[in-house]
Amino acid sequence: MAWMVTLTVEPRYSPDISLPPENGRFFVDLASRMRNQALAFDAATAPKRVLYKSGGRTVPDFVAIQGRFSVCQEVRDLVEALEPGVHQFLPVEVVRPRSSRPIHRLDGRVLDTPNCIFNIMSVLDAIWVARSHVRVHEVQGLAPLVHPEWLRFENGAVVYEVVLRREITQGHHVWRGGQHGQGSIFFSDELMDEVRKRGLKKLDTYHMEEA
Repeated sequence: MAWMVTLTVEPRYSPDISLPPENGRFFVDLASRMRNQALAFDAATAPKRVLYKSGGRTVPDFVAIQGRFSVCQEVRDLVEALEPGVHQFLPVEVVRPRSSRPIHRLDGRVLDTPNCIFNIMSVLDAIWVARSHVRVHEVQGLAPLVHPEWLRFENGAVVYEVVLRREITQGHHVWRGGQHGQGSIFFSDELMDEVRKRGLKKLDTYHMEEA
């Protein structure tokens, strides 16, 4: 079993955190080339701080920094324990642009460690198309684009019927989709179990069968 995960879109869990002006183009140059391949950012030119512009809101354990996936130190440590040295983590201090007032986490603790911009370096096309409910788009000269399609709500949650090929996902704990679920992020069962055990928030999660 695996999970497709997304950052929540609930406004109270989606603070405005952005790059400072001097790093404003940091994500831009690689953005188009990173869709279907793993490319590392230049750590030497990476931002060392990001600007928290949301007044009194808290910072979740999973949060967007200028649209990019970022995680707290505990998540970084979990991923490193399962897949040491595979992914790129860029630590950034989250600061208020015009105030030194503390910023808090969801559990009330002061955010006193850096967050990490999380560059997922595994890109897998693992959807078993014939056994999944998906949309398939033919792209001239490329492999087809395959997108999971949600079917219904159960207990207030979106349900997908998607099967992943275990021979492709085996040994991986976090990956991005390439042609399959382009840009989507997937967690293994083991990683998701640890995230939930530690009460780390705020992801929306969708079950994916593996076979």
